[in-house]
Amino acid sequence: FSNMKEGVALHKIICNDLGEPVVYVFLEVNQAFEKITGLLGRDILGKSVKEILPKTEAYWIKRYGDVALSGNTMSFENYSVELNKHFKVSVYAPNIGQFVTVIMDITKEVETKQAIENDRALLKTTLFSLGDAVISTDILGRIDLMNVMAEEMSGWQAKDAKGKFFYEVFELANAFVASKDICPVMQVIQSGQTMLIDSETEFILEGKEALSVEGSVSPIVALDQTVLGAVIVLRDYSEKKARMERIVYLSYHDQLTGLFNRHYFDLKLKEMDTTTNFPIALMMIDVNGLKLTNDAFGHRVGDELL
Repeated sequence: FSNMKEGVALHKIICNDLGEPVVYVFLEVNQAFEKITGLLGRDILGKSVKEILPKTEAYWIKRYGDVALSGNTMSFENYSVELNKHFKVSVYAPNIGQFVTVIMDITKEVETKQAIENDRALLKTTLFSLGDAVISTDILGRIDLMNVMAEEMSGWQAKDAKGKFFYEVFELANAFVASKDICPVMQVIQSGQTMLIDSETEFILEGKEALSVEGSVSPIVALDQTVLGAVIVLRDYSEKKARMERIVYLSYHDQLTGLFNRHYFDLKLKEMDTTTNFPIALMMIDVNGLKLTNDAFGHRVGDELL
């Protein structure tokens, strides 16, 4: 009893005239109880809990009273405001009207669990607020989580996609190859290395035009370096790709006529100026009366003439 690691205390329940438990008295405690609670036996034995811990919640007295009066046993976890600790408690009645508590301080475990849950909630909130599609999978490449953007991109609801293999929901193909690439998720899980999804990758939507995407696939790694799954981040590259293509087009074309410009001419001239193309001829062509046409019929007709 004295050397147990768990805190142990023997109590007597006190009832009112109606036989309802109203308080309990400390009869005996071991050293572990003193260490866990900070309550020394010499200060509390023979005293009621209301004298020692006046803010003790009523549910503690009720639960202990039920055990002491019925002879049943009980186990539960709860928080003590007075001691500012979380306890795991086992209670039994050695005699009617008495009860023994065996307690363990689980404050660190509860706080750690709560911190993990808070981190998960924060992570989930962050993931669901991102403008990119985020998908996580298990070690077999089966989807665990999808955020709202991933739902919008794929057309799948997260609850329907959960448990399906990544490639069943997201069919990715490289624009330069005829067949679908090997699933990037499984490549990352097997290699343990992050893989970038370049802007030449397309997301094939059933019955719809392929969507250009870019992003990355990263392994989920435990503290012991075991790969647990993968996180995929995809963003719609279609608008950016269209803008890039427009910029490239304008850098080589006259904006008004759509004809190739001087920059394009200089580029092609360098490409063609090789001995393999000799002999080579260059024609310089002009349109007679272009200014007259523009003045008489307008620049639109002049453009057509060109």
